[in-house]
Amino acid sequence: METEVLRSEASFTRGELVDARALAESLVEGLRSEGHECTAPADLGQGEMFDCAVDDDEFSILLGRIDDGVREWVLSTGSKLTYWHRLSRRSDTDNHRKLTAAVHRILKSDPFVADVRWYTSDGWARAREQEWELYP
Repeated sequence: METEVLRSEASFTRGELVDARALAESLVEGLRSEGHECTAPADLGQGEMFDCAVDDDEFSILLGRIDDGVREWVLSTGSKLTYWHRLSRRSDTDNHRKLTAAVHRILKSDPFVADVRWYTSDGWARAREQEWELYP
């Protein structure tokens, strides 16, 4: 039985200097304009976090600057389904795809964003150059 928590990581560079709060607010605004309900970003000290609902499913989005070459910024999306929901075979896979596709469109629409790369959690942890994709 599948009980894995859905998660995706993206990295990107941004040519114009901006702080994490401004970038998170821009993402929230873009997601809201696509019809998703999002909370206001919360300062985590080293980045920003906000929640976003896609249909009936909720996800957390974390954004922070890590300054690691082409991995200058990192963005992580994570499902908020509980373990018990997963045991009952509830899935939010389709809505997770909708969310990551929306985030991708918003990032790509920013003229200063470049080198958007999507990773699985395992691919991110290994940080191997060949373990990323252009699309979520």
